[in-house]
Amino acid sequence: MARIFAVDVLECPRCGGRIRILAAIEDPAVARKILDCLGLPSRPPPVAPARRNRHLEIAEL
Repeated sequence: MARIFAVDVLECPRCGGRIRILAAIEDPAVARKILDCLGLPSRPPPVAPARRNRHLEIAEL
């Protein structure tokens, strides 16, 4: 991320200090429980239906 976006993901956005990684959570069930306890969304939003391609509609006329 630092090379492409010039963003240091281990730098605190508030104080500029270094952030320490405490754990890597790989189990989705554990991640959901943590997010639920924090009051954050633990499920992805529903997928929106695909929109019609207006270029194809014009071409069909």
